Formats: sequence, C-alpha cells, structure tokens
Amino acid sequence: MTKPFPADESNYIFTEGIDYSKTSANSIWGDEDISTQSMLKKLVKSDSKWVNLASGDGRYNCLIANIAGEVTDVDIDEGALEKLFSNTPENIRSKLVLKSFNIVKKFPLESSAYDGLFSSGTLYLFPDDVFMNIAKEISRILKVGGNIALEWAINIKRISPTGEPVIFGTEPLYNRERACNVIQKAFPNFKVKFIDGEKVYSDECEANPPYHFYCDTLLIVGEKIQ
Repeated sequence: MTKPFPADESNYIFTEGIDYSKTSANSIWGDEDISTQSMLKKLVKSDSKWVNLASGDGRYNCLIANIAGEVTDVDIDEGALEKLFSNTPENIRSKLVLKSFNIVKKFPLESSAYDGLFSSGTLYLFPDDVFMNIAKEISRILKVGGNIALEWAINIKRISPTGEPVIFGTEPLYNRERACNVIQKAFPNFKVKFIDGEKVYSDECEANPPYHFYCDTLLIVGEKIQ
C-alpha cells in the first residue's frame, strides 16, 4: 500500500494522513445515506461516464460503478484509491479509472467528456474562492445535459473524544441558505435543485484526528444547460 498522505489544510489538502491498509474493510466515513443512494440511482444511467471527485476510499463508488459504464475516481491520496479498488468487486473493476491529483488545480481530464460528477464529504471544506475554481473545472469536463450530484454537509459539528470542537482549516461551516447561494453562484450554467437529506451522526474513530460528527445533509442535483 502507498504511504499515508499528510494533510496540509493551509493548502487545502484535507487528507487523513493514515495507512488505509490498516483500516476496516468498510469506508472510514461509515454507511451510505439512503437519500444519497436514491439520488444516484435516479441520475446514473447505463453506459454513462461519471467522475467521483475526492472519492476517498470508495463510499458510494460501487453503487455508481454497478450502473455506469465507466467511473473515474479522483483523489489526491493514492492509498485511499488503492483501498477503493481492492474493495470493488472484480466483475466491475474494469469500469474504474483511477486518477490522483489535486482538485484545486486544473483537472487533467478532457473537456465535455463526462455525463455526471458525484462528490461527497469534501467540497464544502473549501473557501468560496477556491470552490468557485473547482466548480469551473467541474463545468468544463461535463457534457451539456450532464449532471452534478453533490452531498453537502450543513450545520456541521465535530467533537473530539475529549469534548473539544474539531475544525478543518478555514472551512466555511455552511448553513442551508449560504450553501444554496454559493452553489447557485458557482454553477450559473446549471439548472439546480436542492433536496433536504438526512440528519447524520457518525463516530469517525478512524479519522485523523478521531471525532464525533453531526450534520444535516443537503443534496444538490444540477443539469448543465449550456
């Protein structure tokens, strides 16, 4: 397995800095939310090409790969991608394209080449100006008629085992209104719909540092119209 990739929050690298070969077989981020599963099942079509951006160790990835024709999994941490690949059933591994790069820079992906992009657990950590640049790259690589499917955490609270708050870098800590405003600004050429998802509690005991996580989920579905 690849060595742990250290976090550098001042440069917007929100990795865990852990050895994924020593984590449990399941995703370190816990179970998949039913509302997000439902969103993906409606959007992902047979033989379509999707990107799983900041895919981590593969939460939701098998769901997408079981339906789509191809999934490009993107993460800066190669160790997470290796775990994702090893946990994918052999009969759908050929659908995966693994790419390791920093998403705050220009994506090394072809323009207008993909039918959809999914991301969970990362994009809401970036300051507005950084996220706007990521959104431009997302728009660039999607076809007209392509979809974004984002799982966005709002009203976040992370509490360490000793009771202190845990905050990642300069994360904005969104409420619903701010999230909707930022997304609409970031994707002006998309028809966007916001769906209230589930309330989430998870014990992130394998994260670095470990913490108890609370949030409300906002699902974002958008179709590129031009």
